[in-house]
Amino acid sequence: MKKSYTILILVLIILLFNNFYATAIDVEGTYKTIAIAGDDALPPFEYIDEKGIYKGFNVDIMRAISIEEGIEIEIIPMTWYQAMDKLNKGEIDAIQGMKYSKTRDINYDFSNPYIQTSHSIFVKNDNKYIHEINDLQDKRVAIQKNDISKYLLASRDINNLIEVDNQEVALIKLINNEIDAYVGNKLTGVYHIQKKGFEEKVKTVGDDLLLENYCVAALEGNEEIIKIFNDGIEKIIANGTYDKIYKKWFGQYFYDDSKVLKNILMALAALLLLVILITIFTVKWNRELRKKVEERTVELRTENILKEKILDSIFSYIIVVDKNKQILLMNDKAEGLIDSKKDKVHVDKTVFSKIIDKDDLREVIQKGKEIKHKEVVSSVDNFSTYQYNLSPISIDNDNFGAVISIKDITEEKILRESLIAKDKLKTLGRLAATVAHEIKNPLTAIKTYVQLIPAKLNSERFREKLLEDVPREIERLDKFINDLLNYSRPRKGKKEEINLQDVIKGTLRFLNREAKKNEIEMSCNIDRNLRILASRDQMKQILMNLLLNAIDAVKEVKNPRVRVYSVMNGQYINLIVEDNGNGFDEDLKDRIFEPYYTTKSDGVGLGLAITQQLIKKNNGEVSVESRKGIGTKFIITLGHSKNNTLSKGDTACINS
Repeated sequence: MKKSYTILILVLIILLFNNFYATAIDVEGTYKTIAIAGDDALPPFEYIDEKGIYKGFNVDIMRAISIEEGIEIEIIPMTWYQAMDKLNKGEIDAIQGMKYSKTRDINYDFSNPYIQTSHSIFVKNDNKYIHEINDLQDKRVAIQKNDISKYLLASRDINNLIEVDNQEVALIKLINNEIDAYVGNKLTGVYHIQKKGFEEKVKTVGDDLLLENYCVAALEGNEEIIKIFNDGIEKIIANGTYDKIYKKWFGQYFYDDSKVLKNILMALAALLLLVILITIFTVKWNRELRKKVEERTVELRTENILKEKILDSIFSYIIVVDKNKQILLMNDKAEGLIDSKKDKVHVDKTVFSKIIDKDDLREVIQKGKEIKHKEVVSSVDNFSTYQYNLSPISIDNDNFGAVISIKDITEEKILRESLIAKDKLKTLGRLAATVAHEIKNPLTAIKTYVQLIPAKLNSERFREKLLEDVPREIERLDKFINDLLNYSRPRKGKKEEINLQDVIKGTLRFLNREAKKNEIEMSCNIDRNLRILASRDQMKQILMNLLLNAIDAVKEVKNPRVRVYSVMNGQYINLIVEDNGNGFDEDLKDRIFEPYYTTKSDGVGLGLAITQQLIKKNNGEVSVESRKGIGTKFIITLGHSKNNTLSKGDTACINS
């Protein structure tokens, strides 16, 4: 309130005594009193403080010039736009601080510059979208009335401007979110921000704007006044008064070369200290690094020794070759088969060339493929059986070498085949009763007809039945024996289009007697026209193994049931063998297909492993679902034939 009251009195004085502010000239034409205006709210350059005193850097400069030139300078505070208006009307002689620009130079004369100032863009600290002057388009931007920034912003098509009396008003509007930014004198803006304690609320963004000379300005043609101020500026700079005023308001000497040198020396000293510290740190770090490298070298040496021992302890032959098939590394077992002691040995010139297929090795090295579990019979050691794995190893960009692992599986294969044969014999033993029954029935019928021949040979009806039934029973007996032989000695799987219901019927015929013996309810639901592409003999063996397991699983439960049925799944068929036995725990689910794993006291553990292999050979997959106390379901997924014409009836494949 006090500040407003003081300004009001000053304005009234100006209006009342306006005629006295006209420039007074003596008879010789020399100025005795100069009326000069200044902004009343542009700290630290010129402003009215809380006590109503007009002061600032510009005010002190004008007073110093007044003393040096011996003239009276009347300094009149007012708003900036009022000062510009009065100067244009000739009501005052000059303005004590105006930025120079080519546009203004058309209408005004300027003194020599006595300081340089710049403008900045002021925004709130949480601003995330204004970073430079071009970002002000379509934003609410405040500027001081008649400020030079108006021309700069207009040249960038920034027209949404809000003119205010001074920067303090603009700052308050920014804090109150009435504007998005304001453009004004940088030092004045910082002054107001610090004074009001808004350092954490307001910031400047972008480059400094309008870095121009700050001069005394008079109307165009007023060279005499400009000459007075130029002379005064030179004198106060020469006698040191300028430096004192500058230090008072800005805290340092504007033209103090010694301080610049001192700052340079301090910077060099700081840089030297930093270099020394970096050197000390580097030396210490190098020592620590060298120590760690030595420790790591020992660790790697120990690890390498351990890896070599592990590699040498493996029973397989391990060889690593490069893209040219030169051997880079091998274990002791592999070295034992190679006679050459040369640094580099070509794998094709070793005994391993009799085991490894050259085409396989070429595919791995050139194309990065992987070959697993390939079995070969080689003449290396009395026609032993070997299994090898080839894995690519990247040596140089896209150039691959290969890791070769070779294992002699002759004994393992003999043992495996022995166990498989044992498993088959066990299964055949279980089928002996069925075999006897299936063979005995046709033979009994044939025997009966033979015994009746002497008595009924002349009977035409008897001869017709004889010629009808005996061949059918012989054919039935022949088919059963062939099926039994095919199961006991399955030929190499040959894929063909087969009727799935016929295959299941033939398999169930073997098991029908055992199912009845154990009072097991057997059901089968397969479409009579459902065809698949698979090996007939291998499918019989797959079904035999799964059905025998199902029969074993339900022997100890009440109301035992075994179901065989199919479900179409797009282009695939799910063939399902389901029982209501005791099932098994979830943790056994991933182990039941492992070779030699069995939960039966008299089992070998190969039935399901062989079944899985046979299914994969027929391009199928097998999975299992089981719940303890509920039952088990084996799901075989196979591709069906394109020639399927499924019917809606006749899906049963068990005679009731």
